[in-house]
Amino acid sequence: MLAFCKDLLKPSLFLFFLMFVSSSLHAQPQEEKVDIFEMEKQFITELLNLGWSDWARGAVNMSRARYPDKKCELDYMQSIISSRSGRKNDAEKGLKKIITDYGASCIFYVDSLFRLEKLESNEKEKLKLLIQILDHLTDKGRLSSSKRGYFYRAQIKLKKMAIENNDYEKAFEFHKKYTPYLRNGRRLKQREIQYYKAFYMMEVVDNKCLTKKEADSGLMNKADKIFNELMWVQDYYALLSYLEIAHINILRKKDGSEALLSAAFSGLKQVEDAHFKQNMSQSPLAALYYYYGWAKELKAVKLWKDEDEETCKKYAIDVGMFYARVISKYYGSPYEKRAQRRLDAWNKKLKARWDIIISPERSGEFWKNKFRQIYTELYRMKNYVEAADEFMKFAEETNDNEFRLSALKYAALSYCKLGEKDKKQKSSYYYKAIGIAAYAADIYPRERLAQDTLFNTATYIKSASGKEGELTQGLFLYSSNILNKRLLKINPLYPKADDIAWRIAEAEYSRANSMSLGYEDGTSFSDKVELKDEKIAVYIEAIKMYQVIVENYGSSHKATLAFYRLGVINRILSAYGIEDSRKKSLDNYKEYLRRETKLTYLKIEAKSMLATIYYKSGEWDKAVKNFDALLEWTTESALKKAHLSREQKSEIKKLRIQVEAHILFAYYNQSKVYLNRARKLREQLKKHNDTLKYLDEQMERQKAEQDKL
Repeated sequence: MLAFCKDLLKPSLFLFFLMFVSSSLHAQPQEEKVDIFEMEKQFITELLNLGWSDWARGAVNMSRARYPDKKCELDYMQSIISSRSGRKNDAEKGLKKIITDYGASCIFYVDSLFRLEKLESNEKEKLKLLIQILDHLTDKGRLSSSKRGYFYRAQIKLKKMAIENNDYEKAFEFHKKYTPYLRNGRRLKQREIQYYKAFYMMEVVDNKCLTKKEADSGLMNKADKIFNELMWVQDYYALLSYLEIAHINILRKKDGSEALLSAAFSGLKQVEDAHFKQNMSQSPLAALYYYYGWAKELKAVKLWKDEDEETCKKYAIDVGMFYARVISKYYGSPYEKRAQRRLDAWNKKLKARWDIIISPERSGEFWKNKFRQIYTELYRMKNYVEAADEFMKFAEETNDNEFRLSALKYAALSYCKLGEKDKKQKSSYYYKAIGIAAYAADIYPRERLAQDTLFNTATYIKSASGKEGELTQGLFLYSSNILNKRLLKINPLYPKADDIAWRIAEAEYSRANSMSLGYEDGTSFSDKVELKDEKIAVYIEAIKMYQVIVENYGSSHKATLAFYRLGVINRILSAYGIEDSRKKSLDNYKEYLRRETKLTYLKIEAKSMLATIYYKSGEWDKAVKNFDALLEWTTESALKKAHLSREQKSEIKKLRIQVEAHILFAYYNQSKVYLNRARKLREQLKKHNDTLKYLDEQMERQKAEQDKL
């Protein structure tokens, strides 16, 4: 119901609608209990998703008076609104207040800590907050099943921070301290301790390779020694050690990695089948396939200049296939992003040499998670440059039409947002958005997401046009109009079609008004005629669009306004000598006045125009009638009831003075008309009297003759 209403109602009406429904449900007994507060929460969330942050904030404030016992929850919602609307300081203050005022008893305590950690820029403070989350979740020595997801996220973040600081000891300490809580208090055994200590050493080695472009040979040697010791007892940690020794050999560019990985495969496949079918992101085979691809990559590079083209090509494709398997099958694994990074680089080489691209096979769930990741981590965090790039890559990669269109929609929105911010590159960003919107409409013209992309882009560009110079403003308005016309063409029933048609018509009307006729710059007569014809042509284009509104969206208020505009344009065309324009102008003004029920500035202006047309054409009775109505509409008492701005009231006062002046002359001319009519009537009466006298005489004569007989 909310989704239906949001397209039909303005924010204020929408807010009133929900509160009215809410109060009605409170007042009437229900057979089935309805949670009104949950309903209002959904409404606030919907407002926020629509981008109406101020309205969402207002709705929260209204709910505070109605639900004094929900203060903690409403404070938390308020912090989300502040965060989503870019008010970082307000969000931080609100979250800290929740943590301080309500403490660990608040159901949003952990969520508040997580949100605060995300907003925090100081690394030490982030570390404290994550530890605070973990300590809270394990306060009584037991981790509840419902909180395991929170716990796992916090632990992963802690270890990641330690690794990024190249502190393997800290990462291992966090692992050793908190991992037992994930397995009902069972502590790490000696072999586990040895393995994970060496494992985090290698994580730091990888981080240094990535950031400093060099391997830490000393740390790698320490890890290598531990893994070699673990290999001699054949268990799970021995199999994992095979992978890490292969990892070390790869970094050292030594042979033998593929043999080690092959030896570990059978055992790790059994482990995956037995323990990781429901959570493939944690399967050790992700690491095995990743290292297999990397090992083959090193060999393929050696073969790159080999004379045996087919062998080299086969080996090179195998590299990509192993990376693609990690990406396809183990989404969310620590190795998935690493595989994607290496596959992207490898694909460039394949493309350059054999025009081949290896694309991973991906499920619908993968695309859903991937899209959510880009949206949450980049777009929602207002990192629009990266968001636009990632959404475009996503659109190229996915074979799911819905996700492709969603990605194009948000890529266009990202460029529009960048256009709002970056004044130097504003135009280029907007033109990129236009290109994306046009592309989406070309490939999927009937899809709602493609239509939304056209609408959003046109709206942003039109808004930007008001802040530009004359030339750029014209280009922006023209571009916006093209997108809007395209949208109406492919879907005349788009939910905001009347608004869109109105925008197009108004843009054409404004363009015609701004066109010069060359009177001020010494333009030649023939050029003036051409300019005049061009201006008339643009006015006629605007008329066509207003007529579309009247014919297709007659019940909309935009249709009422369209009659007003048609009256204005036809009055202008009448001045240019266009046939029938005067009559059309009169008919349009009359229809507008018939439809408009409220006393508005435009209604007063339309009445004035109607009276003026009659006045100038010498139709004094009609002029007087309309001027009289105008004087009634513009009295102090009448204007108090109308919703008019101060400037409009000032203009109406000036208009009333003109009306009072014109009506006197109209009365004078009307009286002259009446005098002429009276004179003609007297003359006609005199003729009738003479005729009657003659008839009377004839009758008398006939009567006398009859009497004689």
